[in-house]
Amino acid sequence: MINGVKATNPSEHRRQGHYQTVSPAIKQQLIAAATTNSHTRRLALSSVGELGGVRISARVLRRMFASEGYHRRVARVKPFLTTSAKAKRKAWSEQFSDWDVGDWADVIWSDECAISVGDVSGTVWVTRKPGQEYLEDCLVPKFPRQTTIMIWGCIYRDLKGPLVIWDLANWGTINRPTYVNNIIRPHLFPWWT
Repeated sequence: MINGVKATNPSEHRRQGHYQTVSPAIKQQLIAAATTNSHTRRLALSSVGELGGVRISARVLRRMFASEGYHRRVARVKPFLTTSAKAKRKAWSEQFSDWDVGDWADVIWSDECAISVGDVSGTVWVTRKPGQEYLEDCLVPKFPRQTTIMIWGCIYRDLKGPLVIWDLANWGTINRPTYVNNIIRPHLFPWWT
């Protein structure tokens, strides 16, 4: 027995049907070790046992974590937000918290999409429970990259607005004046009116 874990030889496991058992205290220690911060949530389960000072198979760890509601899941990607930006978004959501479906139906929704060249893709797995996908430790921040093209579009109920490709060479970078002069006035207003 090592740190409360009854270890077995893998060949004995196959012959005799034995499996590793873990005390409740060690179980909680391993779960805490695996969910402490963003670094530990990204560790492979085989590394979690080492982190907790326990020799245990990844299969047993998976079963043990699942019994407490934790699973390995692909980390959600979200834009990187500063503390100030988070506070502003929270204040905005509180300002409109009493709106109903009818209020929101009268909103024109618009967004921009930046298409990057050479964007690195990869899958990041984290250990988490259902409903924890948006905890800071379970997210992969997405930082701005140099873009080659920016596209703008909008929708209103079931209507699609114009699709506009941002002309970087003639319009420059996007800021309030260039957005109003190159998107809102020439494209959004004529479509809406």
